[in-house]
Amino acid sequence: MTVKGINKSEIFVKKAILFETQRQFKNALKEIKNAKLSTLQFAFDSDITEVEKRIKGKIDLIKNNKKEKNLKKKSNKKSK
Repeated sequence: MTVKGINKSEIFVKKAILFETQRQFKNALKEIKNAKLSTLQFAFDSDITEVEKRIKGKIDLIKNNKKEKNLKKKSNKKSK
């Protein structure tokens, strides 16, 4: 990025949010890491951590749903 006057960390956070809406959570976390590395303001750093927590929460939610589905499939096979 070579545009003068643009806050790079803000751009990385917006990119992470874009990946989050596309459900590409690994890419979103990579962009969060880039945002943390390029931030210069402590106040904005706390906003970045909030976005990171939200993304990690969604990852955990997806993992838990997959585990529940696998358990239901196994119990249905055993009952037959």
